[in-house]
Amino acid sequence: FSMTHDLPALCRQIRRDILSMTHAAGSGHPGGSLSAVEILVSLYFGQMRLDPARPDDPNRDRFLLSKGHAAPLLYSVLARRGYFDPALLPTLRQLGSPLQGHPHMAKLPGLDCSSGSLGQGLSIANGLLILAACLPMAIGGYRSAIYQGRVAASAINVVAKKPDDWSKGMVLCITVEFYAIL
Repeated sequence: FSMTHDLPALCRQIRRDILSMTHAAGSGHPGGSLSAVEILVSLYFGQMRLDPARPDDPNRDRFLLSKGHAAPLLYSVLARRGYFDPALLPTLRQLGSPLQGHPHMAKLPGLDCSSGSLGQGLSIANGLLILAACLPMAIGGYRSAIYQGRVAASAINVVAKKPDDWSKGMVLCITVEFYAIL
């Protein structure tokens, strides 16, 4: 996958979107969203295999936002990537809007899980990896991308108990705030 974008300009636009959305809503968590802008822009506009015209493609990469309160970031990235019209962004947290305080996968294309509770992302990722190992056609591949806050136990489980065939195309990177399985 390759796209030509001015990534620094895109990061600035997404930061403006986050601040505009949370200000208009009068609530939200802009700090959590702003802390991961470069990571999501890099993933969605440079690394991940995905096609906004085919959001249910079984061969796409998955992204799981565990800390759901950073939804404004994910919403902006999805809109700027072409999953839905950016004109919807100002409706964050409004009654009837698909852009609620936490992502709801039945409300928007491009979401691979509904989230909210901190720590659930890696558990969902474990389940997806197990499903991929048992029913490869259901998932389509072994590449996933996960953004998750502070859940080392599940990450250790992924590394310690992975079947041999899970290692195809999978690398675990751990920092204080982020886990990525690619």
